[in-house]
Amino acid sequence: MKNPLRKLNFFYKMFFLKADSVICESAPHYLTAFFIWLYKNRIPRLYFPFDITLADFTIPEDFLSPLEISSQKYSFRNCDAIICKNGTSQLNFLPKDVDVSSKPAFDFPPYVLKKWNQKIKKNKKFNQNNISVIYAGAYVEKTNWQVSLKDQFEAIVSQKINCHFYPSPGTTISKEHIDYITHNGKLKKYFHYHETADPKKLAVELSKYDFGLHPSKVTKLSKTKGRYVGANKIASYLEAGIPILVLEQATIYSDLVKKHGIGIVVNDWPEVKNKLKNINYSK
Repeated sequence: MKNPLRKLNFFYKMFFLKADSVICESAPHYLTAFFIWLYKNRIPRLYFPFDITLADFTIPEDFLSPLEISSQKYSFRNCDAIICKNGTSQLNFLPKDVDVSSKPAFDFPPYVLKKWNQKIKKNKKFNQNNISVIYAGAYVEKTNWQVSLKDQFEAIVSQKINCHFYPSPGTTISKEHIDYITHNGKLKKYFHYHETADPKKLAVELSKYDFGLHPSKVTKLSKTKGRYVGANKIASYLEAGIPILVLEQATIYSDLVKKHGIGIVVNDWPEVKNKLKNINYSK
């Protein structure tokens, strides 16, 4: 909202808002904290921090300013209830000075849209010599908590597994990283960089591949990242009717996969090829 009048009009409407409840969502956290303060004793405030993993303040804090950290803490402490995208158990990892034990917490994971669901191909032929995995999501070159995606992709491609990448809007991958993943082009036929897909057509596009990849490998810096990090792509893979390939350390999703038999769980990416040997893909 670059227009000052529109900003004033927005805040005017928000100030006099009348509602049964209000959802205050994620970044910028200082703005969320402002509305949680504004509606105190007026409207029940549900705080939706999106990825609660941002509350893992044990990670070096160069990606969150002191203002953002203090604002997020304020929102946790002063909201009336919390909406969790990736399981309420991650609230146990909040800092000791952020006690939310008395607050109601609700789990609202990424959902599968029925109208986009693709039929599961029970008789799909699975070729051990031509395995294809798909990753649909953002490409982040470096974080303080995640093993670089280029390293995770390289671990897949090195096994001569076809790795397809559909980037989120605005996401790009450098030639330098592509060269690294493909061993300077020696394995380029195994890495496929696609254009961003139309969300309405994404499920159809993803249904072409064998597995949906959730590259969640983390460093030792994090208690919660990787275990609980949000993954809208999981819902996209389920809409596409393809099984999920996930690491054991991605607790919330590896447990989901094992409980419902909707994919394969591995301890680390280099073991994928062996793990997929002799599997019954139709099951």
